[in-house]
Amino acid sequence: SDELLFAVDQYALRGGKVLVFVDPHNESDQLAMMSGASFDGNSSNLEDLFNAWGVQFDSDNVLLDAMSGLDIRTQTGGVTRHFGFVGLTTSQLDREDMLTANLEVINGASFGVFKQKEGAKTTWLPLIQSTQNADLMDVNGYASTQDPDALAKAYQSDNKAYVLAVRLSGQAKSAFDGPLPEKLDEDERVSETKNLNVILVGDTDLLADRFWVQKSEFFGQTIFTPFANNGDFITNAVE
Repeated sequence: SDELLFAVDQYALRGGKVLVFVDPHNESDQLAMMSGASFDGNSSNLEDLFNAWGVQFDSDNVLLDAMSGLDIRTQTGGVTRHFGFVGLTTSQLDREDMLTANLEVINGASFGVFKQKEGAKTTWLPLIQSTQNADLMDVNGYASTQDPDALAKAYQSDNKAYVLAVRLSGQAKSAFDGPLPEKLDEDERVSETKNLNVILVGDTDLLADRFWVQKSEFFGQTIFTPFANNGDFITNAVE
C-alpha cells in the first residue's frame, strides 16, 4: 500500500537501515512452482522507492550464468547444469566489504539484476555480481521451461557481469515528492537524507533452506549442516 511504502521511505530517510529482498521469479513459492508462468504473484519490486534511491531493478528478466550454474539431479537420475540456479563464489563477492569479505559461496535461483540510474546521487557498491558468462532471459519463458538443457540452448552470453546485490548509501530523496496518499500528514514528511543505508538483494530463493543447508535426522534430532554461506550473508547484513 502507499501507506506502507511511505513508512519505509520515511524510515530510510530518518536514518533507518533497510535490507530488501526482491525477485523476478520466486521458485521457492510452492504455489508458483505448481502454477508455472500462469501464476504472476511470485515476482516483486519496489519501483517507486528504488527510483528515489537511484536504482533500477529488472523484474522482467532472470539471470542465466553458464560459469556459476549449479549441477542438479534430473528426473531420470542423471546430473545436468542449471544456468538459472547459480553458486556465486569468491570472484563474484566483494572482498573489501565486511559483509562479504569472508564468505565463500552464495547459492540462489532466478536472480534479478540491478542497475544504477543515470544521475543517481547515492553511493553504489556492488556486493554480489554474476560472472562475465551471463545472459538475461524473459521471466515468462524461464518459468515455462522445465528442462535445464533447454535453458542452456537458449543462453547467449552478454559478456558482462550483472549486479545481483548492492549496498546504497549517502544522498537520496523521498519517493513521495507530490501529494501524499490519503491519511498521511504532510508535516511528517522528511524530503531527503545524506545518510541512506540500504542493502538490496535481487533474489528471495537464497532465503530457502534447500539452497544452503542440509537437514538430517540423528537420534531423533534434526541436524542442520550448511553447505553455502547464505545464512552468514543474511546475518552479516543484519549486523
